[in-house]
Amino acid sequence: MGEFYQESRRIIAEHELDFFAGFHVYPRHVAHTVMIIFNQDSEKGRRRSDLAFRELAAVAKRYGYSEYRVHLDYMDLLADQYDFNNHALWRTQERVRDTLDPNGILSPGKHGVRSSRYRS
Repeated sequence: MGEFYQESRRIIAEHELDFFAGFHVYPRHVAHTVMIIFNQDSEKGRRRSDLAFRELAAVAKRYGYSEYRVHLDYMDLLADQYDFNNHALWRTQERVRDTLDPNGILSPGKHGVRSSRYRS
C-alpha cells in the first residue's frame, strides 16, 4: 500500500493538483482514499483531474486495487479493470441483468453492466 501511496502523490503532483489522501482502517482491510479536488469551471482543471484519475486507476489496477464509488463517467473504465478470465465477472453480471431486467429499465449501464438491449 505504501508504494501505491507514493505513486498517488507523484501522479497528483505531476498534474499540478493538491494531494488530499487518507486511510480508513478496518479489522480486515484498509481503504486508501485519494480525493481529486479541482475547479470544475476551469477547462484546464477538468482536463488535469481526468488525466490524473485515469492514471491513478491504471496504477491501482497494476497493484490489484480498485476504485470505490466511481463517478458515472468512469464506470466502464472501472468495470473493465475486473478482467480476470476474459471478464468473467462482467459476463456473469450481464447474464443476471438480462434475466432480471430484460428490458434494461433499472439503472441501465450502472457500473458498466448493460442489458443486451444496450450492448454494442
